Amino acid sequence: MAPSSASLLSDTYIKVYPVPTTDYLRIESTLSEPIEYGLINIAGVKVRQGMFIHSEVIDVENLASGIYLLGFSTKNGMQIKKVIIE
Repeated sequence: MAPSSASLLSDTYIKVYPVPTTDYLRIESTLSEPIEYGLINIAGVKVRQGMFIHSEVIDVENLASGIYLLGFSTKNGMQIKKVIIE
């Protein structure tokens, strides 16, 4: 699902915590539409992906420590957040 334009979603729509983390990331959204996500490592490899409405928990326990980008996409826009896995 690609956004119809290059619009950015407001930071208030999607919350990600805890950051930093060691075992899971919780995502919560105030949007009532499907949201695709992808977790990308520093090498640019997508290590987790999925779709959710309102909330999701991503298991990151088996991922290497480091900085990752968590990208979100809806029909109305996109957003990228930096997450740290310890």
